[in-house]
Amino acid sequence: MRLTPLRWLYVPRGCALFYVPERNHDLIRSSIPTSHGYEPLPMEGQEKLFNPFPAGEKSPFVEMFQFVGTTDISNYLCMEEALKFRREICGGEEEIMMYCEKVSNAGGKKAADIFRTEVMENAEATLTQCCMTNVKLPLKLGDGKGEVKKAEAFQAVGWMARTLVDQHRLFAPPYFHGGSFWVRFSGQIYVEEDDFVEAANVLKELCERVQKGEHLTRAATS
Repeated sequence: MRLTPLRWLYVPRGCALFYVPERNHDLIRSSIPTSHGYEPLPMEGQEKLFNPFPAGEKSPFVEMFQFVGTTDISNYLCMEEALKFRREICGGEEEIMMYCEKVSNAGGKKAADIFRTEVMENAEATLTQCCMTNVKLPLKLGDGKGEVKKAEAFQAVGWMARTLVDQHRLFAPPYFHGGSFWVRFSGQIYVEEDDFVEAANVLKELCERVQKGEHLTRAATS
């Protein structure tokens, strides 16, 4: 299990946790990048390869991950204060989850109204019971005027993602799925419904630029 506190706990980048149940340690063969503690499995009939480092008392799994040549532990030291902030300022985990889901759903519906499209949902209406909402973008796949050819679908969403950041300092990942174009919005404690409206208006403009083929001309000249 991999945890990324830098995303949801609002601590500095580079702060992450990696948990593997002890019963599965043998399945993890290497760290990334491969550490000096790596011990390759010998081939059939071959002796165990020589390890020049002193034998440790810990398991090969721990030996493989415990050494980091250059490390900065200040990121991890921030976690206690981050949890305190969430508990004392934001009202606790339950309040945070309730707000993030609420703002994500409300903002997603407003974005769908601006696009005149729909929010992605399943028959049980459980897909939106989380802090993220997927909204269909006003783009169509096809060979007609204003439509995006299937071969250009990923090029179009890539151009939109870059343009969102470079020209508007916004980010909500657009993607192509199931023959349609979508965007994923995330609910966070620092966003409000108006932020979804702003992003949706920008995305609507980018869709219009894609319909004019700008994603092709810009890609060719960049």
